[in-house]
Amino acid sequence: MAWGKDKSLDQQQSRLKQLLPLAIALLICSAIAWVLYQVFVSLSKVRDQARERIRQRHSVSFSKDGVRIDVRDRGSETYMDATQSLFVKAWYLGRDDPDGEGAEQRKRSPANHG
Repeated sequence: MAWGKDKSLDQQQSRLKQLLPLAIALLICSAIAWVLYQVFVSLSKVRDQARERIRQRHSVSFSKDGVRIDVRDRGSETYMDATQSLFVKAWYLGRDDPDGEGAEQRKRSPANHG
């Protein structure tokens, strides 16, 4: 054919024109899938770190059955100190103070710290 185009070359170009949008769509979909996978991996790491931190700090563990809270043993000396400090605070707040000095000066005096 001297005057026209070659039909086989024209068919190859039309196939490329038809496959190009498909290739671009697959490329865009794969890029979106990769980004979403990275977000999923990052969120999984954050969740695992948060669970570990909660378990370490607050003695709370998560399982399929629910949440389990471990009770830490509190030493008797620590318990007595906390209880005594509450009673002392209540005592100071309940006292009548005719001088108007208040509990703040008693807290600052070195005789009460020991």
